[in-house]
Formats: sequence, structure tokens, C-alpha cells
Amino acid sequence: WQGVDCKEDINECDQGVCQNEAGCKNLPGEYECICQPGFTGNYHSLFCQYRVPGCPSNPCQNGGSCVDTDSGYVCFCDDPYVGWTGENCDMDIDECSTSPCQNNGTCINNPGSYRCNCLDDYHGFHCEISPICSSQPCKNDGACTEGFMLTYNCTCAFGFSGDTCETRDDPCTWTPCENNGVCASDPVTFDYNCTCDETWIGEKCEI
Repeated sequence: WQGVDCKEDINECDQGVCQNEAGCKNLPGEYECICQPGFTGNYHSLFCQYRVPGCPSNPCQNGGSCVDTDSGYVCFCDDPYVGWTGENCDMDIDECSTSPCQNNGTCINNPGSYRCNCLDDYHGFHCEISPICSSQPCKNDGACTEGFMLTYNCTCAFGFSGDTCETRDDPCTWTPCENNGVCASDPVTFDYNCTCDETWIGEKCEI
């Protein structure tokens, strides 16, 4: 108040008392600041000088992590491509929009996830495993890949060969003996032995 008899109201809003772009409402003998989102003050939101931390209210849903910022908070969702998105990680991602299911599998979008319904005995999370290879035709740790018209190819592990990697290779075909050493293999154990000339020693004549 002001004036000779203190009956004249002071318009505090003319003095720019409210901070952080807050609105100001003059009241008899006082004023009120109307704070922008993310700010507060004391009595009647006085000044709006305090930023309200966003994270204590746990705004991020579905496992999202929260980080306070100058303007409020930011949610980091668990995975930017699968599960949830949005300001508060509350919007479901339609993973089926990227057609993740292979071999004509049908994609079913679920809240926060998806699944593939496979056809013709294909299986795997994305129907990526062929029914041909699921019978594990490649032996001795060979890798199976599907070919054309339900055929398959085997990529054999080192030391094996054949259409289904069924043949154990003679180790001497790998030329393990160095420096003109002579290789002799055991047909039962498939071990090998190197006979070195007089200037070299070692298991592989390498010394």
C-alpha cells in the first residue's frame, strides 16, 4: 500500500517482480505470479524463481530413465527402436511397420513388443530359421544356409569337408609342416607328425 493514509494499492506487476516469463496478477495489497510450467515460488508463487525438478515425480514410464534439464526433464526410453517412445516413454512403437518377420511370417504388434507368426515350419524370433536347416543336416559343427527351392549348403568347420561336412580331412593336406618338413598322418586319430631335416626342429619344424 501507499499514499497519505496507506489506502492506495501498489501495482507490483509494474515493477516486473515475476521471473522466468511468468504472468503477473495484481491483487489488493499483494500480487500473484502465474508461473510457466516447470517453475514455482513461495507464497502465491512469489517471483517464480525456482525451477521444479521434473524427475522426482517419476514422469518416465515403461522403464525410461529421467534426466533433469534447465527446461524441465528429458526421458530416455529403454530402446529407441523397440518398445516405447514419446516424451514420457508412454507411446507404443509399432515394430511391425519395419516388417521384421522373414519368410512371409506375420508380425503381431503388442504393447511394448512384437512377435512373429511363422509359416511352413520356419522358426526363430524373426522366422529366420529354415525348416531345412532346422534338421541340422550339416555335421561336425558345419553351418547350414538355405539355398534355392528348399535346398541347403553346408559351410564346414576347419578340418572337415563333404556335402554335409561328414569327411574328416587328412591333416597333412593343410601342409602343417614348415621348412620342407615331411608330414605323416594317422588314419585313425587324424594326428600328424612332422619329420624335419637336420637344420630344423620343433613340432612343425618351425624352430
